[in-house]
Parts: sequence; C-alpha cells; structure tokens
Amino acid sequence: MAVVGKGGLPDLQFRVLFESVPGLYLVLTPEFRIAAVSDDYLRATMTSREEIVGRDLFDVFPDNPDDPLATGSANLRASLERVLQTRVADKMAVQKYDIRKPLSEGGGFEDRYWSPFNAPVLADDGAVNCIIHHVEDVTEYVPLRQNGSEELAATERRFYKLLETAPDGILEVDHDGTILLLNQAAERIFGYSRDELMGHNVDMLVPDAMRKSHVRHRTSYAAHPQTRPMGSGLELYAQKKDGTHLPVEISLSPNWGDDGLHVIALVRDISERKQAEHRIRSIQEIYTRELFAANRELEARNHEVERANQLKSEFLASMSHELRTPLHTIIGFSELLDEEMEGPLNPKQKRFLGHVLKDARHLLDLINEVLDLSKIEAGRLELQLETFEFSGCVADAVAGVERQAMAKGIQFESRNMFSGQLRADRLRIREILYNLLSNAVKFTPDGGTIWVESFTEDGFLQVTVGDTGMGIPPEEHAAVFEKFYQAGGATRGVREGTGLGLPITRKLVELHGGSISLDSLPGQGSRFTFRVPLEGLPA
Repeated sequence: MAVVGKGGLPDLQFRVLFESVPGLYLVLTPEFRIAAVSDDYLRATMTSREEIVGRDLFDVFPDNPDDPLATGSANLRASLERVLQTRVADKMAVQKYDIRKPLSEGGGFEDRYWSPFNAPVLADDGAVNCIIHHVEDVTEYVPLRQNGSEELAATERRFYKLLETAPDGILEVDHDGTILLLNQAAERIFGYSRDELMGHNVDMLVPDAMRKSHVRHRTSYAAHPQTRPMGSGLELYAQKKDGTHLPVEISLSPNWGDDGLHVIALVRDISERKQAEHRIRSIQEIYTRELFAANRELEARNHEVERANQLKSEFLASMSHELRTPLHTIIGFSELLDEEMEGPLNPKQKRFLGHVLKDARHLLDLINEVLDLSKIEAGRLELQLETFEFSGCVADAVAGVERQAMAKGIQFESRNMFSGQLRADRLRIREILYNLLSNAVKFTPDGGTIWVESFTEDGFLQVTVGDTGMGIPPEEHAAVFEKFYQAGGATRGVREGTGLGLPITRKLVELHGGSISLDSLPGQGSRFTFRVPLEGLPA
C-alpha cells in the first residue's frame, strides 16, 4: 500500500492524518525530499508548509561546522542512508539548529537542540516507501551535558553504582558486536578483566561451535530489535576465558546510541540451578528404579498371594465336600431313628436325637456356606441361567425362614411385589433372598416386621429386604460384607453362623452383574437392596 504517490507527495488521506499528529515530524522520500510536515513542526520552526514541502532536506537544514554539537548534514545523510540500506530505524546524536524566533520575541534566530530519529515505512515488496523523520526538542537538557552539573554527575555515579552491584552480568555492544560497556559481574562470570573485553567482539564469549550461527542471530536481531529472551526454549552456553562452557540465560534489550542501535545483554550464570536440576533428576531416577523394583517385587508377591488364596479356596472346597459326606450319613440315619421305624424311643432319647439333628443340619449349612464361598473365590461356581417367575422364588425363600419367624412372632409383608419373569440362576437368587431373610429374622426382636419389596427400573430388578430390627451403625456398613465379620455391640450377643452369609450374597449378586447396598441406623432397622439385570448377563 503506497504512502508516497506520484511526484513524491503522500496520499491525501495519509497526509491529512499525518499533519494533525502531535509531535515534530517530516515525511521524506527515498531521495530525501520533504513530502509532508506536521503542524507542530511548522509551529516550532516558524515556517509554512509552502516554504519547505517539496524541498531537499539538506537545503532546509544546512551544515553548521562552528558548533561541535551540530554534526550537520553529513551525519544526517549517513543516518538516512543506513535506514535505506538496512530498513531499520536509526536514532541520531543531538543536533544543533538555528531556529527562527517569532516576531513577538524580536525575530532573528536562536539555537535549538534536537534529537532526531529516522524510521522507514516499507512497501508491500519490502522496499523503503518513505522515511519518517521525527525530532525531539532537548534544548533544556543540553546545558547539563555541556556544563557537567553536579546533578548530572550524581546521577551518573548512581547509575554506575547500580551497574557494578548488579548480580547478573551486563554487556552493551554496538551494531557490529563490539563490547562498549560491562560490569563486574560480567568479569566474574566470564573470567576476563574489563580491559580484556572492552573494545573486543562479543563473539569471543560464544562457544566455538556456535559462533557462526551467533553472527546470523545478531544480524536478525538488528532487523527486529525488541526486549526478549535470547534463544527462547533452547539451552544456551557461554565460553569463559579458560575455554570451559557454562550454562546461561540471556535477555536482550535494544538501546539507541549516538551511532545507531546498541544492544544491552543481561547474562545470568545458571550453573548452580543446572547442578540442582541434575541432582534432582538423579534422585528421581534412583527413586524410579527403586519404585520399579519394589513394584516388581510387590507384583510377584501378589501373584504368590493370589496363588495361595486359590490353593486355600481349592482346599476348603475339597475339605467341605469331604465333610459333607459323613454329615449326610449322620443326618440320614438320625432322621430314620426319629421316624421310630425300628421301634419307639423314650422321651429322653427323642430329645437327644432332636439335638443331634438340629446341630448336624446347622453344621451342614455352615459347610455349604464355606463350600459356596470357596467355589466363588476359586472361580469354579458357574451360574445356571433360566427364566422363572420371581414371585415364586420369593415364596420359596420365605418358606425357608417361616418357622423361625413364627417362633418369634415376626410378621412378614410383601410390598409392590414384581410378578414378572427374571432370567437368572434360580437356585442362587433363592439363596440370596434366603440369606437376607434369615439375617432379618435373626436380628429382629420378637413381634417385629420383615418385608420384601421389588420393582423394575432401567432393565434391572431392584429388591429390598427390610426389617424393624436393631439396625447397624454406618461405620459398620462396609464391614458386614467382609468374610467372617460379625456385627458388634448392636447384635446384643446374637453371633450364630460363620459370618459368610452376606459376603456370599454380595458375590452372588455381582456374579449376576448386579450390586448390593445397605441402608441402616441403630434402632431403625436395616434395608438391604440388590439389583440384577432382568435379562441376565449378556452372552
């Protein structure tokens, strides 16, 4: 997009905007002719737009060799030539000009000191379209430089004190990389004296393998100077006088000097941090290896425990099977004696035989529980799925505990009973219901109530077995499903059984693809709820 059009004049829209911008500005063509001027510039120089627009810049500001501060057209032309060549902005040293005074002040001329700054405006193809020549009036500050005032001297002393006490190395280099300034920290970091570094190229502080690329990086930075870290995301190293390398962090900032762009480099030695990071990584690697070894050992032990559990379960299953055989014989012959087919028994014999039958049947139930749990843990229990009416299975389970419930005057209720079909292992569902109902009878005081409630939801059958018994404290809810657990003080001495009924119940529910939960508080009864899929486990 063009800024300067035909005849070297700016586009109308740009010129109208530019002329109203606050500050002392000129627009110069690549031939250094004045194409536009700001209103503030005209007011400061007591000139009109007609007097200077279109004229050569060096006709308007001739050289003044009589004053050392008035560097004149030679340095100004050199600055503009640098801008054309590098397409990078250039800040000049202070210039002295004879500026016309207003008539109200008697006319004539007065000395003014301006700090010029030349910046290129690039066209779409990258060529310099025009140059913005901006000047700042610094007349009021020049006497400080000329007179060497105490205030300026004090300021300079504070500056050098800050420079020398800074903990990081500070270097100032010109556009060619020549070191112009450094502090004590830089001497300490690199191992050179100040005299060994001043006036030498900064590339001597770069490792040999990186010097060629460093020259390219300096050129690239000069084209786009800005405050930023050097080598963002990379590990940087500097070379000391003794040839050793040290890790560093470097921040770069542009600084415009009298002869153009300077660069301030802030260098931080991060050797201690790198050593700390290395120690941390070493410790992490050691811990990682130790953790890996510990995990391997733990994994091996887990395999051993799993194998031992499997062997234990297989042993218990085998032993339970062996124990059941003589028990069946004891129960069978005791039942024959109880029928008095071989002759009558006296009352005392009849009572003793009743105790034998009761305890033998109780022992058989315990062995069956151990056998069931052992089969489940050994992975040898397979479900026999079939479709059956759920309400009939509930009736069978209730019949199994009816005599005990009647003996304690416990009332049984059926609430919202699901009467549809369920696909599951009928024998194991009955066992689940029987375990929950027998527990309810066992822990419900005389005259209490037990109920079964069931309904379907989202493809699952949900069944609740509730009672008005003693209740279970919340802190024991998870424990009641653990093997061999028996409730504490809340059971008031009721401790029949092995503590395997609820663990077996939970595992049977989970084998069906369901879950079981408990809702109970002391003195408010218990509600065991289990959910199983209506259509059984997927094939």
